[in-house]
Amino acid sequence: MRDGWPGPGIARTARAFGLALLVASGCSQQEDAQPDPGVSPFYDGPAAGAGGGTSAAPGQPPGAGPASGSAPAGPAGGSAPAGPAGVDVSGLDGSTRVGPIARDDMERQLRIAQRAASKGDTARATAILDRILEVQPDHREAMVGRAAMAMERAQKASSPEEKAAAARLAGALIRRLRATFERLNRQELELVARILYDEILLATKEGRLDQAATIVKEVNDAGFEPFERIDHDDELVKLRDAPAYRAVMAKIDAERLAAARLRVKDRLAKPPGFAFDFHLKDIDGKPISLDQYRGKVVLVDIWGTWCKPCRDALPSLAQMYYKHRRRGFDIVGLAYEPDAPDAQTALHNVKDFVKQSGIPYRCALGDEATQKQIPDFRAFPTTLLIDRAGKVRVLVTENTDSTLKAMDEWTGRSQTSRRP
Repeated sequence: MRDGWPGPGIARTARAFGLALLVASGCSQQEDAQPDPGVSPFYDGPAAGAGGGTSAAPGQPPGAGPASGSAPAGPAGGSAPAGPAGVDVSGLDGSTRVGPIARDDMERQLRIAQRAASKGDTARATAILDRILEVQPDHREAMVGRAAMAMERAQKASSPEEKAAAARLAGALIRRLRATFERLNRQELELVARILYDEILLATKEGRLDQAATIVKEVNDAGFEPFERIDHDDELVKLRDAPAYRAVMAKIDAERLAAARLRVKDRLAKPPGFAFDFHLKDIDGKPISLDQYRGKVVLVDIWGTWCKPCRDALPSLAQMYYKHRRRGFDIVGLAYEPDAPDAQTALHNVKDFVKQSGIPYRCALGDEATQKQIPDFRAFPTTLLIDRAGKVRVLVTENTDSTLKAMDEWTGRSQTSRRP
């Protein structure tokens, strides 16, 4: 199953995001308490590189800076500042004094950057990360940390020019990250998604709708679902109406349909072979029946608030709902509360649970007649996937990660590639 849009839990600011990744480089509390003569921003010692104490990069004589020749590439692909140790290194976050960084000193410099960021000295932290990337452009931790800080700078920029420059830097870094490393971890992927979404907003605001649509495809290819957020973002009204965006969405739908067909192959060819229907009232007292969903692919989840596997499956079901609903997919939850003393208590329990859990689709109390339609009903949860004509195509008992993934694939296979 593809990832939903990154939530705020990983980090509410880019600085916190970059700081968390820098901490992972191994800065211990004991090490943090000890000043580093010559390089620590909290130690009033000699400038880094003074007196020939800096180690040389591989293949260079002692005391040499980065490899000689043309100026080394900075993190955005331009020329890096040149000069002797201690020169001012100007970046998007201001200026600070940082000397050359040798390859064998990079891990310590990462820890110093982490300490600087933790003290709010983003100018020094970004300058150190820039210098690391000058020497080793594919340094993973430096690339991620610098991209996070550039994203923060873009969000706080006081001028359109500054915002655009910071956004370009962040975008260049995360694209290099994706091109360099085949598999990214969860935090890195969330950073990629956040930066790309900011690029979509910026491109739309500047009227570059074709480019914004292209970035939407890039977000999708990175494994994220931006569509729900795009559909409700007031800043993206023009993008939603753009022909380029609609063309990209049609292409994404077609690709997913083809991939789903390939994965499930003949699994839908032999349906369970029983009829299913229901006529109930939902938890708000409104009539609900399968007929109301004719023309849609419907997943019917038979569950209960008392059932742990049922509760465990709910986040994945909600994600599936948000992922496919724009293509004509819906979910109905039929709850059974056998331990409730009466129907009123059962209804109260389900209503409270649905509200507290944020279940986004309609739910109702199931009845015995509905349950008896399922041959040899064995356990909760039981899930039915019903096609647009009202025919049961899949029956799954006891949802697990693997069965929910299969249901997600079957759901994509059961739909057409058109938008409803």
